[in-house]
Amino acid sequence: MTRPGASRSSYLIAVPIAVAVVLGTLGSFLFGFGVKTQCTNEFSCTVDSCPSACDRVDLAVWVNGAGQLTLAVALAATAILGAKRQRSSAVGLAISGLVVSVALFAACVAFAASWNSA
Repeated sequence: MTRPGASRSSYLIAVPIAVAVVLGTLGSFLFGFGVKTQCTNEFSCTVDSCPSACDRVDLAVWVNGAGQLTLAVALAATAILGAKRQRSSAVGLAISGLVVSVALFAACVAFAASWNSA
């Protein structure tokens, strides 16, 4: 049973929004913590110095977090604006939101993990 004024498509859009928020927050923290720790241990970084190879890990964490949260806001705005009109593309939007979210996370992880090949 749905609430008055809420359509099934709004609930369908909630899934990629939740995935984007989780990958943008918890996902960024976990992969950043793991790869940054490995980079720090490899180069024996101190507070004052760490090679530029580890900077790409920081960049990947920030790009993933900002990208995922921007995607979540865009999907939420689309769901809110589209709730007033009939949308037949809700399934397509939900699937594309999931694909973009997972692809962004995978690309950022691959970029961050390639620090040792730089």
